Amino acid sequence: MSATTLAAGRELDALVAEKVMGWTSLGGRWTDANRSGYEWRFAPLDAPPNSVCSLDRTRCTSPAFSTEIEAAWCVVQRLVSLNYVVEINVGQEFGTAVVLAPEDWNHPLMSERADTTPLAICRAALAAMAAAEPTDGGAP
Repeated sequence: MSATTLAAGRELDALVAEKVMGWTSLGGRWTDANRSGYEWRFAPLDAPPNSVCSLDRTRCTSPAFSTEIEAAWCVVQRLVSLNYVVEINVGQEFGTAVVLAPEDWNHPLMSERADTTPLAICRAALAAMAAAEPTDGGAP
């Protein structure tokens, strides 16, 4: 599935948490009165905004990366920490376009569009991670 076709929602948020943020899934899906999502384990200082965490902050629910701008900015910060240059263009005619350029130019330029900024950020981030994955050398 192409990043361009991914819809905003909890499944996309889970993909971003794993593939972009580098979090490890605890395998638990949870639901409460206000939100639903997946539970993750990561370094205590990386606890995302608007997430429900354990007291030691090593287990948290995933934020809504694809629908909440505050959570999407965490994705942008992660991309910058991975040496990507991030350009975000918002327009009335085409929605939001996000362009990612790796500082070392070892990977291709990524560009994704969406109706909302958080969704465009998530799509571009997933496309960049997919492009950066090592290939298997053509093994069957």
